[in-house]
Amino acid sequence: MADGQVRSEVGDQYISVTSAVKLIAQLFEGSKWKLREFLDNIDADFDLEHPDKHSVLLKFVKSKIVKDAKSKILARERTEAWEDVIEIVEENYATRRMINYYACRLFNARQRTSEGVANWGSQVDTLVTNSMEAALWVCMQQHAEGTLALVQHLAQTCFAQGLYNDHIQTIIQSKGTQVGILGLTIEAALEEESNIQLGKDLNK
Repeated sequence: MADGQVRSEVGDQYISVTSAVKLIAQLFEGSKWKLREFLDNIDADFDLEHPDKHSVLLKFVKSKIVKDAKSKILARERTEAWEDVIEIVEENYATRRMINYYACRLFNARQRTSEGVANWGSQVDTLVTNSMEAALWVCMQQHAEGTLALVQHLAQTCFAQGLYNDHIQTIIQSKGTQVGILGLTIEAALEEESNIQLGKDLNK
């Protein structure tokens, strides 16, 4: 996934929704071979669009998903975020990936400026699940426990490194192995996020 902090190269401005929609050059009909290109293009579009306009852009993005793929989207209740749509189309059209693919996605994933810690944690958790499945697919049974433990450790590191807020990132990284597993790491980050929001509310 592209870095959530990428912006338009023109000064420090995001591009308009109209310009973002024009960058979506192709429709997605359900081709497994075109899935990754389509998702990467849309990821880049969201990175260039102001977070406040993401809900509007998503409506146009959905209109680019047609035929059989559109029916998969309509059949689900939860499609309010781009990440929800990604999950649906990948579930239905992504080919089985090897461990190096998911490891790459895990290391490159970043929290978007507009998304909360809970959603970011959910994304990492999904990548961890996929990584574990891919790892178990290729490793020997006697190595499974160690492999899964390694994936969990990497997930904790990648979650912290991908946090958008520098303060929360510093706090989580300072805890190190004291946190131990991804679920507790996410809880610690949620607590820091809540403290930051509380401070903002008190200063209003």
